Amino acid sequence: SRFHPKWSNQSISELPDAKGVSGRRYSETSTPSIRQEIAAGELDQGVDLLSRISPFGSGVTAAPAGRRAYAVGDIHGRLDLLDDLLQRIEADNASRSRARVTIIFLGDLIDRGPQSAQVVERLRRYRPRFAKTVFIMGNHEEVLLRILAGETAILPDWLRFGGADCLRSYGIDPTQLESRSRSSALQILRQAIPRGHVNFLSSFVDTASF
Repeated sequence: SRFHPKWSNQSISELPDAKGVSGRRYSETSTPSIRQEIAAGELDQGVDLLSRISPFGSGVTAAPAGRRAYAVGDIHGRLDLLDDLLQRIEADNASRSRARVTIIFLGDLIDRGPQSAQVVERLRRYRPRFAKTVFIMGNHEEVLLRILAGETAILPDWLRFGGADCLRSYGIDPTQLESRSRSSALQILRQAIPRGHVNFLSSFVDTASF
């Protein structure tokens, strides 16, 4: 990614419980501000929660006869590129013979880019007449959902590695959270992100077949 080119690719499933990051558990009563946690660098291990290794090999596969699939990789808040790609998919499909078409979104719709909220809104309403859509859960969606569910220990790292860009797209200045406790920051997040967006992201699947 040109937004954060140094990100690695470690599987989220291989990482320790985020509540045990840095060898200790946090309590809301003793939690420092978000800014203090970022400055202290105590959550560096949590950065790996926002990176993963692709479970797929490098081999080439073919769709079954009479079927066609388009796979869309990490969008990361780029609505402009998403709209262009969807137009290209529609044009490509129209140029080919009739088939049962599936468009598979491989996750990571959000973070890093400037329009995460707009990407989510675009895709949750996306109903192409020529294709079925499948949304696979990305690690960025998983981390955001975990934070919204109350796992606030990973919030500072999320802000550092793309979450701040996501917040801006929802009309939140990330600096508003830096001086607040995790519980207060969580309340702001829950108020800013529409329930429809949370429900949409929560509906993503782990695997897909066609």
